[in-house]
Amino acid sequence: MNTTEISVSRLGVTILRPILIGGSLAGTFDLVIALLIAGRDAPLEIAGGLLGKSTEQGGAGTWVVGMVLHYVIALCAAAVYCQAG
Repeated sequence: MNTTEISVSRLGVTILRPILIGGSLAGTFDLVIALLIAGRDAPLEIAGGLLGKSTEQGGAGTWVVGMVLHYVIALCAAAVYCQAG
């Protein structure tokens, strides 16, 4: 088996499930802690990394952007972790 076959099978459906489960769990646990420590404005602070200081007066849309970014980061971290293992 050459390295191309190994890398294709690692990126297949078999690795997608642990990435989704691990990323979702890690994102949820991290979000709960962030909300407890920083308050309900934690997603606004996350969105601030992408949108800048304008998020200080952000509304519900900015809050949703922060939530989506939070889970994207958690899923990317889970993907890196799965690929490293």
